[in-house]
Amino acid sequence: MGIGLTIFGIIAAVFWIWQFLSLMTYSEANFPDKHDKLIWAAALIVLNALGALAFFIWKIGSGADDAASKKVREILHDATKPAE
Repeated sequence: MGIGLTIFGIIAAVFWIWQFLSLMTYSEANFPDKHDKLIWAAALIVLNALGALAFFIWKIGSGADDAASKKVREILHDATKPAE
Protein backbone atom coordinates (compact mmCIF):
# COMPACT_ATOMS: atom_id res chain seq x y z
CA MET A 1 0.00 0.00 0.00
CA GLY A 2 2.86 2.39 0.77
CA ILE A 3 4.43 1.96 -2.65
CA GLY A 4 1.10 2.49 -4.40
CA LEU A 5 0.52 5.77 -2.57
CA THR A 6 4.06 6.88 -3.33
CA ILE A 7 3.60 6.19 -7.04
CA PHE A 8 0.23 7.97 -7.00
CA GLY A 9 1.83 10.96 -5.27
CA ILE A 10 4.62 11.15 -7.84
CA ILE A 11 2.15 10.94 -10.72
CA ALA A 12 -0.04 13.63 -9.12
CA ALA A 13 2.99 15.90 -8.59
CA VAL A 14 4.15 15.50 -12.20
CA PHE A 15 0.60 16.17 -13.43
CA TRP A 16 0.37 19.28 -11.23
CA ILE A 17 3.69 20.63 -12.52
CA TRP A 18 2.64 19.95 -16.12
CA GLN A 19 -0.63 21.82 -15.68
CA PHE A 20 0.98 24.71 -13.79
CA LEU A 21 3.59 25.17 -16.52
CA SER A 22 0.84 24.93 -19.11
CA LEU A 23 -1.09 27.67 -17.32
CA MET A 24 1.96 29.92 -17.09
CA THR A 25 2.68 29.60 -20.82
CA TYR A 26 -0.83 30.68 -21.80
CA SER A 27 -1.35 34.30 -22.73
CA GLU A 28 -4.20 36.36 -21.36
CA ALA A 29 -5.94 35.98 -24.74
CA ASN A 30 -6.59 32.28 -23.98
CA PHE A 31 -8.91 33.22 -21.12
CA PRO A 32 -12.39 34.71 -21.39
CA ASP A 33 -11.92 37.27 -18.59
CA LYS A 34 -9.10 39.54 -17.41
CA HIS A 35 -8.44 37.80 -14.08
CA ASP A 36 -9.02 34.18 -15.09
CA LYS A 37 -5.32 33.31 -15.27
CA LEU A 38 -4.82 34.56 -11.71
CA ILE A 39 -7.87 32.65 -10.52
CA TRP A 40 -6.62 29.43 -12.15
CA ALA A 41 -3.17 29.93 -10.62
CA ALA A 42 -4.75 30.31 -7.18
CA ALA A 43 -6.92 27.23 -7.78
CA LEU A 44 -3.89 25.15 -8.75
CA ILE A 45 -1.93 26.29 -5.69
CA VAL A 46 -4.77 25.91 -3.16
CA LEU A 47 -6.47 22.79 -4.54
CA ASN A 48 -3.28 21.07 -5.70
CA ALA A 49 -4.04 17.96 -7.81
CA LEU A 50 -7.80 18.67 -7.85
CA GLY A 51 -7.13 22.17 -9.18
CA ALA A 52 -4.82 20.72 -11.83
CA LEU A 53 -7.50 18.24 -12.85
CA ALA A 54 -10.12 21.00 -13.04
CA PHE A 55 -7.77 23.14 -15.18
CA PHE A 56 -7.04 20.18 -17.46
CA ILE A 57 -10.76 19.58 -17.98
CA TRP A 58 -11.33 23.30 -18.64
CA LYS A 59 -8.52 23.33 -21.22
CA ILE A 60 -10.04 20.44 -23.12
CA GLY A 61 -13.55 21.89 -23.01
CA SER A 62 -12.59 25.46 -23.92
CA GLY A 63 -10.26 24.63 -26.78
CA ALA A 64 -7.59 26.83 -25.20
CA ASP A 65 -5.11 23.98 -25.44
CA ASP A 66 -5.27 24.04 -29.24
CA ALA A 67 -3.55 27.42 -29.50
CA ALA A 68 -0.86 26.53 -26.97
CA SER A 69 -0.25 23.13 -28.55
CA LYS A 70 0.09 24.73 -31.96
CA LYS A 71 2.68 27.17 -30.59
CA VAL A 72 4.67 24.35 -28.98
CA ARG A 73 4.58 22.33 -32.21
CA GLU A 74 5.84 25.36 -34.15
CA ILE A 75 8.71 25.88 -31.70
CA LEU A 76 9.69 22.21 -31.81
CA HIS A 77 9.47 22.16 -35.60
CA ASP A 78 11.72 25.20 -35.88
CA ALA A 79 14.18 23.72 -33.38
CA THR A 80 14.49 20.45 -35.30
CA LYS A 81 15.04 22.01 -38.72
CA PRO A 82 18.56 21.55 -40.00
CA ALA A 83 20.64 24.71 -40.02
CA GLU A 84 21.14 26.24 -43.42
